[in-house]
Amino acid sequence: MWKSLIIDLVKISSIILLILLTAPVRSQEMLGLVNGNYAGVNSAIINPSLLLNSRLYLDVNVIAADVFHQNNYLYISKDEYNFFDFFKKDYTIELHPVEHSNGDRPFYTNNNKSDKQFYTNIIVQGPSAMLVNNDHAFAIQTSFYTVNVIKDLPYDMANFFYYDLSYAPQRNILFTHDDEYNFSTLTWSEISFSYAYVLKKYSRNRWTGGITLKKLLGHAGTYFNGYKTDYYVPNGSTVDILDITADVGYALPVNYSTNEGFYGNLIKGYGVGFDLGMTYQKNKKGHSNIKYRKLCNQKFDQYNYRIGFSILDFGMIKFRNNARKYEFHHGSVYWEDIDSIFKTYKNINQLSEDFSTRLCGSPTCTQTADEFSIALPAAVSMQFDYCYTDHWYLNATIVHPVRIAKAYIYRPAVIGLTPRYESGFFDISLPISLYDYRYPRIGLAARIYYFTIGTEKILGFFNLTNFSGLDLYVALKFYLEKGNCKSKLPRFCYERPCIKRKDRYRDSPRPPK
Repeated sequence: MWKSLIIDLVKISSIILLILLTAPVRSQEMLGLVNGNYAGVNSAIINPSLLLNSRLYLDVNVIAADVFHQNNYLYISKDEYNFFDFFKKDYTIELHPVEHSNGDRPFYTNNNKSDKQFYTNIIVQGPSAMLVNNDHAFAIQTSFYTVNVIKDLPYDMANFFYYDLSYAPQRNILFTHDDEYNFSTLTWSEISFSYAYVLKKYSRNRWTGGITLKKLLGHAGTYFNGYKTDYYVPNGSTVDILDITADVGYALPVNYSTNEGFYGNLIKGYGVGFDLGMTYQKNKKGHSNIKYRKLCNQKFDQYNYRIGFSILDFGMIKFRNNARKYEFHHGSVYWEDIDSIFKTYKNINQLSEDFSTRLCGSPTCTQTADEFSIALPAAVSMQFDYCYTDHWYLNATIVHPVRIAKAYIYRPAVIGLTPRYESGFFDISLPISLYDYRYPRIGLAARIYYFTIGTEKILGFFNLTNFSGLDLYVALKFYLEKGNCKSKLPRFCYERPCIKRKDRYRDSPRPPK
């Protein structure tokens, strides 16, 4: 039953993904895609005011997608895998015997006592478009996101989850945890509208501002915030929870009484969100006040440098459809045979009601509401872009997470330094970043005309480091560049064909006055 539930959830995610696939992801943070002057509509991901500071006046994103995962607990040894083996039909990860647990395991573990972090997202950004008209820029975007986060999980819990309760080195030890740890997942779609405007310009200085407003459609959401947690494990099938305080919420496209998937409306909640951004740009030359009638006549103002600031993904989704919220305050339970939990309980309702009865005496005493909200992965960001020449640039970007609600999706911090070469037909960039302020990474991204492919963790593709995560993003778009009008031949040519150049009447008689 539980296996079929998991399969149903995978099917739900896959179908939603396929529906929107014809319709970029925030790949921590797609530094090779969002910061260039050919980024177009994708630049709104990091700062909506960047829509105006572009070489493009029209940009149509057909599809951009990203798969990202990173953790500091499980890994595959660099000597035991080849990335391209993952695409083989019958490939299986090699299993390893574990000394203190039952059965073999596919991954090695980092056996230090630091808190464990897991972050996974799959994002598709589909039909989207940007238009720049003199001092105004407009964009509309469609997106799909699914994010899974485990934050600050104590090492002993990670070991029990992975090795199960038979992990002998941790038996009969009292573990006490007073610091918060979180599990959260969120799957949602966005329809967003962006607007940017030149706030002020004089001499070589220009300030632009931008805003993105988002309509959020929540497909599924879960969270667990653990606070006070004291427990010990006496044997391989029992947990004695001495003290637990936690909040739990879930809203899934599942019938909780039968575990039937695709239950009801696939939209379980609604919300709104927004991004705000501002950019200061120091141009190489003074600005022009010309209002171009033809969009293609607009010019790109080359700059010495620009500095941007933005707040990203401030918003939340409120789940009211098929939603449950529970709270435990200093509960305790001695739970035997917990290792057979998936065999004992036939559906989600039965599990939640029994857990509530064990903690406080009745099936519903821990349920506090039939609705809850989850905040988006909010952050603040700064960007600095320096121009060496017309084609060579150096970008620095900082993204710092911000928590705006009790239940939220954590967004790991990123500090990135990205040198890049860009031209009309070819871009290449080398993002060097520090993930979560702790883990250095090096990436590579390239664009050939309308197609971009990139990663911010390239070493994992070539067996140069242990495999603890991956990052891969692609984008396909079409665009029109500023200052690239195709002149039409004038209609008043007389004896000879007109010559398509500035002095096009040189070899023709002058038209009559």
